[in-house]
Formats: sequence, structure tokens, C-alpha cells
Amino acid sequence: MMISAQRLQLVFSSSIFIICGQLTALAAEIKVTQTSQLQQQLQPEYQCLTQAYVVDPSSRGLNIRRKPNLSEKIIGRLSKNTEVNVLGMQGEWILISVVDPISQKVAFRGEGWVYRSLLGVAAKGYDLKPVSLYSQPSFRSKVVGKISPNTETTLLGCSGKWLKIQSSKTRYQGWLEPNQQCAAAYTSCS
Repeated sequence: MMISAQRLQLVFSSSIFIICGQLTALAAEIKVTQTSQLQQQLQPEYQCLTQAYVVDPSSRGLNIRRKPNLSEKIIGRLSKNTEVNVLGMQGEWILISVVDPISQKVAFRGEGWVYRSLLGVAAKGYDLKPVSLYSQPSFRSKVVGKISPNTETTLLGCSGKWLKIQSSKTRYQGWLEPNQQCAAAYTSCS
């Protein structure tokens, strides 16, 4: 039986695609295992699974600390607009890891604590509709205000996939639903 060169190339390309997909899935599993160690030390209501980006304007970069305390040693720094995974919170501190250190050209690897108000997200606001902020991290809670699409905010806290934010323009505070969060500093996510 004779196999054409095109068919052989298609089979080979498909195999490479499948292997790459499996490696990506394996890498994601390993990352979850690594990040879950510090997360598991937090109470469930303070564990998070969302993203944000650095809004700290300092030219030195956002300080990352080993523990949530100003007297702790700085273990890394992140420049403004670096995208991070938000893993948990403790008081005014947020536990983070960098979304993709290689593509963002960031030297910091692993997890660390940063001051919460130096992280932010933007509101998506599909179709330019205002975005609701809730009193609690639940759709069943009261709407406490609305912000315009693409409004930049700073973090006040997190719970699961919800972020408690404050709008820099309107000063509204509230919980931003997961589907309305844009953690990409250079796009509108819409």
C-alpha cells in the first residue's frame, strides 16, 4: 500500500498538534499543582482564580514579597502592565503568579505577595453597555453602581473568580463579575 507524501505530512502534522496539546495540558496541570500549595493555606473564601495586571506606576516596578508583610524580603519586581494570575488574598495583600513570564519577558517565576491596590483590571462592557458592580460576589446581590466599559480599576479583594474593585473615575466600589473582567493591559478584551 502506497501512502502519498501529502497524506503522510497531514498525519505527521496532526500527531505533532496532538502531542503539543497534551504537553500544554500537562504543563497547566503542573502549574496548578505548584500554585495550589500557597492557595491551600488560605481560607476557601480568600482563594481566587482570576487575573489582573500591574498598575503600579513606579519605575522600579511592583515589589513582590515572600509573605504578605512590608518587612518581608523583596523576591522580585514586575513592571507596569504585566499580567498576573490572582490566586488569593490576605488583608491588603494579593497572592500572584505571572501569567506567562516568557512572553512578557519577566524574570520572576513562582508565587509572591503584592499590595492589592497596585493591581487592576478593566471592565469589558460588551456593546458599550455599562458594567454592574455588586455588593457581594454573587449575581443575587444588590447592584451598587455601574461603570463605563474599559474603565480601569484597582483591586480591593477577590473571591473565586470575582474581583472587588474600585473605579478610579467614579470611585464606585463593588464586585466585578468574572465575564466582565479584562486583565489584558494592552487590549479591551471585547
